[in-house]
Amino acid sequence: GPSPMIIPTSTTIDTARFAALVGSSPQLIYRTLAEAPEKLPVQPIQLGRRLRWPVAPVARLTGLPVEFVASGCEPTIEALAAALTSHPTGHSDAA
Repeated sequence: GPSPMIIPTSTTIDTARFAALVGSSPQLIYRTLAEAPEKLPVQPIQLGRRLRWPVAPVARLTGLPVEFVASGCEPTIEALAAALTSHPTGHSDAA
């Protein structure tokens, strides 16, 4: 399989990418946040008006092939998307 991406534990993604990772839509994520935030599997980090989602719990949730290091280069959204595409959700137990 693909070798895991190595990314810093501090990496965050935007709501659109988070929604795509968990099979939802940004609109649904925002509505859930407004009405019942406890139903979300991961809690966002508020940066001013923007929301960012920590990749570490999202990766555990979705089986994204990543390894975390204390610091380093932030991956591009394209790299995250590519890792996802080559690793469809639901096959995280495959060797």
